[in-house]
Amino acid sequence: MESLRNVLIGVCFGWLVAGVVNMLAPDGGIGRTLRLTLSVFTLVVLILPFAQQVSSVPTLSFSVDSFVAQPQEELVETMKKSAEEEVKALVALVEKQQNVSVEITNMDVGYRDQKIWISAVDLRVQGTPLQANAVKNELERYIDGTITVVYTKENRE
Repeated sequence: MESLRNVLIGVCFGWLVAGVVNMLAPDGGIGRTLRLTLSVFTLVVLILPFAQQVSSVPTLSFSVDSFVAQPQEELVETMKKSAEEEVKALVALVEKQQNVSVEITNMDVGYRDQKIWISAVDLRVQGTPLQANAVKNELERYIDGTITVVYTKENRE
């Protein structure tokens, strides 16, 4: 009922605007062109609400629910591996930025509420405690899970 009310208000407002512009239109060639334009406008105002009701534009939607209605182990494992690879790439980037050697000793990737998440990452950083803390702080910006860092002294030759 509300949509019908909105359609009628839109049509009445469109006719009101067309009527006012029609009364103000000058005589002659410009006036005839303006009246023709107003006629087309009036037809569009009349037809558009009904056209929208009849044919709705299809929308594309993507949902993980459609793929994981019942947890499919193969898909979940693939997504977990992808998450692990992303963490490894992030660790490599931080390793390069901080100029230290970082080894991932353990990584726990979980699946809960149809979402893949990193629950814990254990790292061994070869460097100073300050470098280990910098690595941890940088990774905490991107990973919500627990990050445990153990540091070992650098090998100096």
